[in-house]
Amino acid sequence: MGNLRFLATDSEAIVDCLVSHGLAPADFTVEKYTQERLDALMQDRGFNEGLSYDLTDQNVQGCLAANNSGVDVSDRLAADLSHDGA
Repeated sequence: MGNLRFLATDSEAIVDCLVSHGLAPADFTVEKYTQERLDALMQDRGFNEGLSYDLTDQNVQGCLAANNSGVDVSDRLAADLSHDGA
């Protein structure tokens, strides 16, 4: 994991990591990654909805953390689970 190919941006490295480890579809792009992140911030939905990858997957977390973009899913997952049960 990490930026083994020394790509120019964190987003490029994250997408490369996700795709090369089979955590996102082969046609996943930096543009799609950026749009999904923007959509997730702008819309009121579950934090893992509409993404091409599973934020709760430890390997996805590894790709993000290794490329300076960690996401702590524990609080958000707990909030989503409690909301679903309400």
